[in-house]
Amino acid sequence: MSEEIVKSEENKPAVVNATGIDGLIGFDMVDMPMPYVKLVHPTSGNVDLVDGKEATPGTFYFSQSKTAVESFDAVILFAKKDHITWKEEKGPEMVYRVLAIDWSNRATEPFEMLITGASRWEWKSLLGLLKQGGIKSVRNNVVKISSERRESKKEGVGKYFAMKFELGVALEGEDKAAIDQFAIDFASVAAAQSERIVSEEVVNSADIPF
Repeated sequence: MSEEIVKSEENKPAVVNATGIDGLIGFDMVDMPMPYVKLVHPTSGNVDLVDGKEATPGTFYFSQSKTAVESFDAVILFAKKDHITWKEEKGPEMVYRVLAIDWSNRATEPFEMLITGASRWEWKSLLGLLKQGGIKSVRNNVVKISSERRESKKEGVGKYFAMKFELGVALEGEDKAAIDQFAIDFASVAAAQSERIVSEEVVNSADIPF
């Protein structure tokens, strides 16, 4: 995202950057901290709520507001396949990185979410619905995101949670135009997702690896 040069009141050129914060020269939204949403597991850390309590397993934790919900509506802006090494001895695991808007609260900034483990199969099911429905863009519909409690027969795993994705209503008119503008504004952030250093908070969002 390039800088824009404008004229100040004194008729001197002033640099306007994409962050909207005065005094930052050459900064882009890529340089700003990215809010994240993660599915809380019994072993999750860094899920402290505003009241000091920890988020309940099976809920979705919003890092920016320090709140947790059982389900929410979102609009996917971008998604990409990536690989992350959780433990060196196990090698890289395929994950999906999602950049989305919290549509339940009509948020004005996106969040990042990692889809890992068993949740990957649910994500693939969502993509299948898009393909079958002839939906040409992930940004065309609202998606309801919830969780489901499951139990593994693998030793030491036990009960865990996986994400669920339900295809919702199609966006039209002003809503669709707003989402398309979000996609333009945050395209550089999406392009840099795979280059981000995965923070400890996001790493702790990992599902049980299968």
